Amino acid sequence: MDLVICFKDKDETPWRQALELALPGVRVYEHGNVPVPNRVSMALCWYPEKNLLSQYPNLKLIQSVGAGIDHLIGLDPAATTVRVARIVDPELSRDMYEFTLAIILDQMKNLNKYWADEASMVWKPRPYRRIEETKIAIIGLGKIGAELAISLSRLGFIVSGYSSSDKVLTNVDTYYGVDQLELALLNADFVVNILPLTSSTKGFFDLSFFRLCKKEAFFINVGRGAHLVEDDLETAIDEQRISGAFLDVFTEEPLPRDHFFWSNPSIRISPHVAAVTNTKSAVEQIAENFKRIELGMAPLNEVSLDKGY
Repeated sequence: MDLVICFKDKDETPWRQALELALPGVRVYEHGNVPVPNRVSMALCWYPEKNLLSQYPNLKLIQSVGAGIDHLIGLDPAATTVRVARIVDPELSRDMYEFTLAIILDQMKNLNKYWADEASMVWKPRPYRRIEETKIAIIGLGKIGAELAISLSRLGFIVSGYSSSDKVLTNVDTYYGVDQLELALLNADFVVNILPLTSSTKGFFDLSFFRLCKKEAFFINVGRGAHLVEDDLETAIDEQRISGAFLDVFTEEPLPRDHFFWSNPSIRISPHVAAVTNTKSAVEQIAENFKRIELGMAPLNEVSLDKGY
């Protein structure tokens, strides 16, 4: 059987070449160049075009090339009847931790303000925060979120975590359910989103959420753009419900040039780079899953489209 790569705005060539080396004898095609669609048993996907996967009637597995599967939900009837798997990469968790830590330390030590001062030749010392007196609330305690919470706690931060179900994490105060959200946010200096994107988490961060935060809180979104109600973030900042935000993900990417985020001095942005899938480690999982489905076995890291994770 064959494997097809279905990417949008992502170079397919290095993935095809790596998979051909990892799966000798298996034919790996880029979508649009598949001679016999009936032979395709696995599709490697990143934002595939709508209804594209239905062109492969013998598909056994849809493999996301990333840690999330939100880009597959509602796009294709085939995705509701075929098994779905995602990439679980320890390097992604480490990258997410390092990126988030860099943002937090930058804010704590006022580095971004000093860079602006330098451009204006202003000498202005400012008070700063220490790790042991800083509280971070992690919203979303899946695999990456839990590892992020534990890693920050090991550094000495005060860490709380919030999820849809009860979790127990070492040295992390955990909360779950709607009734406990305010407790998770209590006195948090930083609020970090790492939720999965589902029907229940879309628009989770709205004005009512930000009203639960303390005024000095700084919001960091490394989850998905659709988690955030963008206009409500601007309102929350304007009303001084929170102090500002760092956004790595957006509802529309690339962020349109006329978007108000570009010009808001309290909002900082990066181009969806917090944690990027490593081709080498991901290909190892993809190749293993291809072998598994050909043997009738369950794939690694299988997920539920109904739950969204």
